[in-house]
Order: sequence, then structure tokens, then C-alpha cells
Amino acid sequence: MTSLNPEVMIKDVSKVVEGLLERGKLVACLGGDHTVTLGVLSGMKHPISMVVFDAHLDYRNEYPRGDRLSHATVLRRAREVLVKEAVVIGARALSKEEVEALSLDDRVTVLHPWAGRSEIEAALSTLSRPFYVSIDIDVLDPSVAPGVGCPEPGGLNYYQILDILSPVFEGGVAGLDVVEVNPLVDVNDLTSRIAAKLLMRCLILLTQS
Repeated sequence: MTSLNPEVMIKDVSKVVEGLLERGKLVACLGGDHTVTLGVLSGMKHPISMVVFDAHLDYRNEYPRGDRLSHATVLRRAREVLVKEAVVIGARALSKEEVEALSLDDRVTVLHPWAGRSEIEAALSTLSRPFYVSIDIDVLDPSVAPGVGCPEPGGLNYYQILDILSPVFEGGVAGLDVVEVNPLVDVNDLTSRIAAKLLMRCLILLTQS
């Protein structure tokens, strides 16, 4: 699947995911642009709760202007069709448009990087399980994961996200992805390595849930 057209890519990913689910598989997807998440969700064919780790809200309506399918519109599109409720963890880069739009959407909870574990667990308790989990690697601080397209200072460190993942995976998840790793701007493969470690941790948590 190498299409640069996001609509085609989403349809292609959706077909693959649908086929895997029909065979009883749990889907773990790697990216790439965050729009790949829309393909995975489309393949699930039913509304679901979502937990997103992201430095950004991805709740713009168009970005850039005229483009409704991009890394900055993922949660907005998902909420319109597939995601019935969501918690965003680690957000710290917000636009006025997104803040205003989210003020009208009481089914999305936004938690900043300084939120404590008790606050996070309280937010998760409002969602129906199982969750779909999407980890945009830029939720981590650029000092930890520099190989991303839109780095934002003030993010989580590795041990913070490990601590948060435990309550997220309790009770199991319906699927997951790790996205926005960009090897072209990485430093000594740090971001690729940490993404691989996080994926391994997620798979371990799945076996324990």
C-alpha cells in the first residue's frame, strides 16, 4: 500500500484490517502519517471508544486549507463517523479553531502532559471498553523522540508513558497503532527504537490483560 492519496490509503488499510478481524486477529498498525488510524477504524466497522496519545488535538476541520484528510484532522473525522468518545493524553499544541470546536463536543476529554495518573484513570473510567489506542510518537518530548514531523517541547518521557499505558490496557483493547515516526529526521534512530519498545510494551500488556 503505497498510495499518496489519503482517501485511497484509508480504503486500502480498511480492507486489510477488515480481513484480519474476520480471521480473529487483533490489529496493531505502524505509521507513518496519523491518517492511517482512520483506515484502521474504518475496517472495524463499528463505533468505538478511543484513547489517543498526542501532542496535538488533530481536531481541525481542514489542514491545510481545503484538505479534510490530514494528520491534523484525524480525531475530527473519526468523531464524525466512527469514534463515539475519546480521551486525548499529552496534548500541548492547540489551535483556537480546535478549542472552540471541542467546546461543543462533550465526548472528548483532553489531558495535558502534567495530568496525574489519578486524573487519567478518572477520564478513562468514563469510556466504554474495549478501547482503540493510538500513540502519536510526538506525545513524547523531542529530547526523547526527535524523529517526528511536528515536535513540541514539554512532552512525556518514556517512563511516564509506560506508567500510563498500564491502566489503558487493563481489560484489553480492540486495536492499536503507533504513528508519526519519521526516520528521515531522526537522530541515531532514537525515535524508531523508542517506538519499537513502546509497541513491544503494548503487546506485553495485551497478553496480561
